[in-house]
Amino acid sequence: MMRGKFTLLFEKIIEWGILFLVFLLPLVFLPQTADPFEFPKQLFLFFVAALLAFFWSLKQILEGKIRILHSPLTLPIFIFFGIFFASTIFSVNWFPSLFGSYPRFHGGLVSLISYLFIFFLVVANIREKKQIFRILISLSLSGFV
Repeated sequence: MMRGKFTLLFEKIIEWGILFLVFLLPLVFLPQTADPFEFPKQLFLFFVAALLAFFWSLKQILEGKIRILHSPLTLPIFIFFGIFFASTIFSVNWFPSLFGSYPRFHGGLVSLISYLFIFFLVVANIREKKQIFRILISLSLSGFV
C-alpha cells in the first residue's frame, strides 16, 4: 500500500520535473560567467537530469523491476551511445571527449548521458496525451516569457 503511494509520488515528481525542465531551460542564464547562456543551461540540464534519474531509480526500485520502454529509437540510440562511448575511451584528448570543449561544455559524453536520461524519462513516464499537452503548454509559456 505504502509502496504504491511512493510510486505515484515519484511519478508526479518526475512529470513535474520534466515540466520544470522544459519551462526553465530556455530561460536560464547567468551573466557572471564567460558564456552567460550555454554553460548555465548545460549545468542546469545536468543537475535536473541527475535529480530526475535519481527519482526514476527510486521508483523502479520500489516497483521491483527495471523497465526501459522500447520505442523505435531505442536501438539506434544505444548503438549511437556505444559508438560515442568507444570514441571517448579511445580519444587522444579525453577531457573534451568526456565534458565537451571550453567554454561550452557541450557535445561530450556527459551531455549525451544527460540527454539519454531525459529521453528515457520521457518515454517511460509520459504516457497520456494530456501530459504531452502540458509539456507543450510549458514550452509555449517559456517561449512567451
